[in-house]
Amino acid sequence: MFKRKTAVVDDGAQLSEWYLGDAGADATKKKLNGQPDGYFAVRNSSSQPGNFVLSYNFKGGTKNLHIDGEGGGVRLSKSTVTFKNLSELVKHYSENETGELQCVLTGANIVSAEDVKTLKRQQKKEAKQKSAADRTSSFGGTLKKGATMNGEGALGAQWKVSDVCDWLLSMDMPEYVPAFKKSKVDGVVLLQLDDNKLRDLGVGAFQQRKKLVTSIETLNNKFKAMMNGNAPPSGGAAAAAPAPAGQGAQPVPTIGLIARNINGKVKIFDIETGTEVLDIAAHQRGMHERLAQQGLQPHEVPPGYIPPPLNGAAPPPAQTPAAAPPVAEGPWGRIGVPEPSFTAQEHQDAPWYDENLVKGKIKDVLEAEGEGAFVLRDSSSNPGCFAFSYLAAGKVQHKLIEEDDGGFYFRGSEDRFSNLSCLVTFYTHDQGGILKVKLKLPTHREKTPVRRASLSESSGPALPAKSQAPGLDLETAAWNCLQLGRDAALAKISGAAPGSFVIRPSDKAYAAISVIKPDGSMYHQHIEAVDGGLQMKKSAVVHADLVALVQYYASASQKDIPCSLTL
Repeated sequence: MFKRKTAVVDDGAQLSEWYLGDAGADATKKKLNGQPDGYFAVRNSSSQPGNFVLSYNFKGGTKNLHIDGEGGGVRLSKSTVTFKNLSELVKHYSENETGELQCVLTGANIVSAEDVKTLKRQQKKEAKQKSAADRTSSFGGTLKKGATMNGEGALGAQWKVSDVCDWLLSMDMPEYVPAFKKSKVDGVVLLQLDDNKLRDLGVGAFQQRKKLVTSIETLNNKFKAMMNGNAPPSGGAAAAAPAPAGQGAQPVPTIGLIARNINGKVKIFDIETGTEVLDIAAHQRGMHERLAQQGLQPHEVPPGYIPPPLNGAAPPPAQTPAAAPPVAEGPWGRIGVPEPSFTAQEHQDAPWYDENLVKGKIKDVLEAEGEGAFVLRDSSSNPGCFAFSYLAAGKVQHKLIEEDDGGFYFRGSEDRFSNLSCLVTFYTHDQGGILKVKLKLPTHREKTPVRRASLSESSGPALPAKSQAPGLDLETAAWNCLQLGRDAALAKISGAAPGSFVIRPSDKAYAAISVIKPDGSMYHQHIEAVDGGLQMKKSAVVHADLVALVQYYASASQKDIPCSLTL
């Protein structure tokens, strides 16, 4: 039932039983039926918007009076007494005999101001909880509920959030640990993540999502094997499913498999034969037998390695490659140009690719070259994608280039290309596609140099020599707390001397730095990933990596943070 929210329809009325909102006359009569004299209800007037109707019982019948709701107050239509809101009007006629009503109103149940505050607090709390649930539902919030209902028997319930984070680290993907922690991705939720949910979690690079989907499928089969009691006899249950952190958990890499997105659904295929693999566990057992024949373990071979068939076994029959589609069916057929052949990494040397060009300089570069000029760079807001800027009709336009199993493409376009060079070449011939302009290749453009802190920087000191700064190996540095949570990282410098610091994960930036100030309190600042490297927030200096950043802020002449870092 809709209840009008205005100044005169106060919170007390909204929460009461006597205010019926947009209920009709029949519903109101039904509510009053069989009740004593004075029992009443108030509803919105359907014939006079902004006004109300007071209905009450008297001597076996129902009396109706209009309530005027204009002018910032309410009053009975034949009365001169005005009230601030409906609750005050009802309270007055419930406590006083007047000539305006034929009896005193009963059953008012006026909600007190304190009750209103209590109910508002409860509603605010419930809304906050619902909002938090909505934020996580797209990548596992609803699955968490299922995990709780199934308890320890749920598939993957052996893994906590910390175990999933350790698994990510073993996959060499530490940058996604904060997002997985924030979304509380435990083992149950992990096993139900797909390509779309991984994208929602911030995994922008297609190749990384593909790697995770394949590994998650392998984990799924291992957990199922353990649940069904079909674990390999040599390893027992611990070998069937990865052990939690602290128990030597090391995900076993898959051999000879590739994940492909087929009409929005990820399927697993054998690299050798090209056929879909339905029983991944059986496929991997066969691959492990072939590895064992060579005296190798899965973690000892490089990615993409395919072991030879077992002795005496014929090589698996390769699937006959599908005939290439006619040129006219692909994007190249529209412009009558054979599809060129480039290596996937060639774009890095192309004059139209500039990984260090900042967005503020793009307009100047393109306008100097005219209509159809363009530049490609890595997207900072969508990791794993590319930002494409071009000049069309005298205005700089921006589009995003993404990658899926079909290749590279502009978001919103169905045309796919095997690499970025093919994409660029196509649009230098095509004028009627998504860009609405024919691209023009640059001729004398110079790439933007990486801006790093140096002796010539007017905004900061020179970098000290690496030999003068001990402990600057990122992997072993005591200040590297990227694998710890916030509280654990801060505990390492709590009570330490001024200048002591840690670099830790951040949900809002590439990382965060925490430093002990001269007065003993802590200073916190974000470290952001920018074109060309890393940058302390509010600073203009770009550093090649964390080690270079730490060296820079260890200098006594730096001015960006309250005190120099102590190494």
